[in-house]
Amino acid sequence: MPLSIVRPSPSKSTAATVTETATAAKDYAAVCGTLTFPAFTTNLTQTISIPILGDATVEPNEHFNIHLGKPTNAVIQPSTARIEICKR
Repeated sequence: MPLSIVRPSPSKSTAATVTETATAAKDYAAVCGTLTFPAFTTNLTQTISIPILGDATVEPNEHFNIHLGKPTNAVIQPSTARIEICKR
C-alpha cells in the first residue's frame, strides 16, 4: 500500500488485522499497532509481521485484511490489503 508524505514531518498510521474467512487466534495472530515514517524519508516501506498459525483442519484457502487508518501527515491510498493463507 503506497503512503504519500504530504509534509516534511513525521507521518504515522495505525495498522490492524481484520478477520474475514481466516480466524484470528486460529489461523493467524491478530496484530495492531502504529507505523511511523520519519520526516523527509524517501523509504515509504514498513514491515508488519503477522504470524500464520498452522492447524490440521482440511479447509479451503482463507484470507484476512490489514487495514491502515488514522493517518497523520499522510494520505493512505488504498487503506486495506487482502492477505491470502494458502492451505495445502
